[in-house]
Parts: sequence; C-alpha cells; structure tokens
Amino acid sequence: MTRRRIFHLVLVFLLAVSNLVITAAAPRPSHPRIVALLSTDAAGYREHLERFQDRISAPVEAVVLPADREALAGRLQADPPDLILALGGSAAGWAAKLDPPLPVVFSMVYEPAAEGLPAGPRQCGLALKVSPATTLKALQALRPGERKLRLGALHDQKADGRELAELEGALQTAGYSLIVQEVPAAGQLGESLQSLLPRIDVLWILFEPSLIPGEEELRENVLRPSMDAKVAVIGLSDGHVQIGALMAVSVDFRREGEHAARLAERVLAGEAPAKIGIEPPENVIWSLNLNVAREIGWEVPPLARKRFERIYP
Repeated sequence: MTRRRIFHLVLVFLLAVSNLVITAAAPRPSHPRIVALLSTDAAGYREHLERFQDRISAPVEAVVLPADREALAGRLQADPPDLILALGGSAAGWAAKLDPPLPVVFSMVYEPAAEGLPAGPRQCGLALKVSPATTLKALQALRPGERKLRLGALHDQKADGRELAELEGALQTAGYSLIVQEVPAAGQLGESLQSLLPRIDVLWILFEPSLIPGEEELRENVLRPSMDAKVAVIGLSDGHVQIGALMAVSVDFRREGEHAARLAERVLAGEAPAKIGIEPPENVIWSLNLNVAREIGWEVPPLARKRFERIYP
C-alpha cells in the first residue's frame, strides 16, 4: 500500500470521527414540546392551563379547538408534539382520534368513561366528577342529624339516567329518598321546576348539560325561582355557588392543573398511559353561599362553616 493511499485512509477516518463528535455535540431540544388543546376559551380551562404551565418543565403551546379541525390535524401530524394536553370532552375526544395517534393526557372531563374516553395505549387523564356521597357529607354538615329533608331533582327525560341512578343509590344508602321530576324537553324546564318546588326542601342539580346548558340559564330558570320558593340548591361547581346555589362540592380547576402536569411528566418520562389510567380529582373544595342561606332561612352552624373552604358572604 502506497504512502498516498495510507494518508488518504487516515484522512477519511479522521473526518468520520470529527463528524461523529460534531453530531454528538450538536444542540438538542432541552425540553419536550407540549400542545394544550382547549375545547373552548372558557375561564376555567385557562386557570387550569395556567397552573399546568407553572408546574411543567416544558414549553406549552395553547390552541383553542378550531372550526377547521382538518388543518389543525395536518399541522400536528407534520410537526408532532411530544404530548397533547386536551382540556374538555370535545378536545379530548378529537385528540384521541388523531391518525397517527399522539400521546394524550386529558383533563377537565367530567366522567371520561361516559364520554367515550377510557384509558388506552396512547391516552390517560383525570376525571372531574365528585361522587354524590361526597356532596351529601357537605349537606349533612349544614343539617346535622336531620333525615327529614325532602330532596328533589330535575331529570331530562332523554338523558340516559346514570347520574340519576347513582344519586338515588347514594341517598338511599344514607337514609334519604329523592323526588324526581321528569322534564320532557328543555323548553318545559320552568314548568317542571314549578311543579317540583312545592314538594321539596333541597334541589339537587344533576349533571345533564342538555337540560341546563349554561350559567345564565341556570341563574334565571332554576336558581332565582328556587330562592323565591325558599328551596336550597346543591350546585355542581363553585361557580354555581357564586351565582346563587346554596352549596356545592366540586373540583378546584386551577389546582387540578398541577395534578395534570404530574401525569404529563410521567408520560413524557416513558410511563405507559394505559398503566396510569384515569385518576379521580385530588383538589375537591366545599363551597357555601351565606347570603343564600339567609334568604331561604337556613341557619348555618358555626362548626359547619369551618368545613367549607370557600364561603361567600
């Protein structure tokens, strides 16, 4: 082998080693990339996302689910993020159907399994639902030892009835009964409520969005007539208590964002979403409206006040 040939081989070898060193030293992204997909731009979603961003050690791009979902799917597939945080049922359901699939952590979903969102190979998440047995403890704190309260609920005739059956079961176990008023259609909500109010002391709001689609409708069509009739209302959220429900046991959306961040970190670290599954809420709060209590003639025991984290005067 000639000297020229040896020199040429040595030079090729050195160049190859140099390329390997340069490649190894090339900067790599220091953090995974996360896309937060929001069902709507509602305040609760933004509060949840804010705490998530405070907790997670990765950049987060927030996107409200657009009307042109095909374009969004194309963008995500062309430049796939390491993880999608899906907030709300609409965003979570859409993200779960992406093809090819991307890792998804969903949150702000009331009852994932009921909305077709079980845990799977590429998705896991959090449920917002608080059991009726837990809410009943708060009611019992307000009326300790009383079993004669007449409890009632409005039920959408077209709903599947699972929420109603769970509530009836929890109340029956605790020694209460429930008076149910069927609502044939949303337009007959007022008429159905007026039929129910004279027969009850407490109205328990069921999670049936088709019946009460928004807070304004709840305030005008349910909370105001109930207060006029001196009937206490058990709401579904802290927001319901702020606008006129007597009490609620619900999830602190903001603090639950930190819970979602911990799930996301586990997925990004390589843990299988199917192994994580669906976790119940950690940050449950008791809310009470003292002004409503005064209006309907309910005396709140001093010890009961200490049980509620959020009290509105």
